[in-house]
Amino acid sequence: MTEPRRFVGPDSADIRGVRQIAPGVVEIVAYAGRGAGLAWLSAIAILIAVGESVIRGSGAIWDRYAGLLGEDTFWGQIGTDAGYRACLRTLDFYPGCKPGLTPEEYYYDIFLPQIVRSGTLAEALFPVVLAMLPFLYLLLWKRPPPVRMEGNHRIAYTWRPARLFGLIRGRLFIAPYTTHKLVMPTKRKFDAVAGDAMSGPVALQLEDASDPQKTRIFRVGPYSALPKETTAQVAWTRASRVFGVDAVEASAAFRDRFRLPFWQRTSLRGMARFPSDIDSRVQAWLDRRPA
Repeated sequence: MTEPRRFVGPDSADIRGVRQIAPGVVEIVAYAGRGAGLAWLSAIAILIAVGESVIRGSGAIWDRYAGLLGEDTFWGQIGTDAGYRACLRTLDFYPGCKPGLTPEEYYYDIFLPQIVRSGTLAEALFPVVLAMLPFLYLLLWKRPPPVRMEGNHRIAYTWRPARLFGLIRGRLFIAPYTTHKLVMPTKRKFDAVAGDAMSGPVALQLEDASDPQKTRIFRVGPYSALPKETTAQVAWTRASRVFGVDAVEASAAFRDRFRLPFWQRTSLRGMARFPSDIDSRVQAWLDRRPA
């Protein structure tokens, strides 16, 4: 009788969201990327809408914005600007009208202050600013720090960065590797952005290094389960092999950099880093830990 064919997963080097940083030590990314996914979808929708209006020649839209911002006057096409002609013809038409007024003077000294006071400038700029938000998010969002897994000490830890401009200090969260305590159950739900229904993140419960009574849940694993064989659960299962017999061999199977979808690599700020003294902080926790 023929043995049933078993699925063979990808090599550890092809697993997304896990990297080796030292022999016996790997990191797994925080489960993040939904915001970037939504920003990409919004940005694409905006580009399609703008492209369609250009292709279809929606001149009325562009003429309105050009008029709101005084395009004709700004470029010196005085023959087409009724306000500028009226200002030259009737000196009391607007405060500031005078003989020999140049288009630039009209624009900066009369027209611009007027549209600011009337709210017309805000009306013109609001949709522009709104359309730029997805692009700004893609450039400026910062991915949370990964969770580091040290096979030699059989511990997992991460860093919660400082917040509110340093008023709330950064903190180390750490825990020993015990499957029944470290890995918490997670509810599976459909995520339309990730296009995934059943995978979702792996939830780790870590304790505050300075106060073990305080715990916090950190969700890890690559966001988006595409391809399906590289889900967050697969990434965690492979990464947790460093807690086995040969941590060095298990960690050597991974690349030395994270593999992430291109749409999660657009940020100029990248990923939050561990502090420079993270090793001494971890060692201090190990020294306080009961034998």
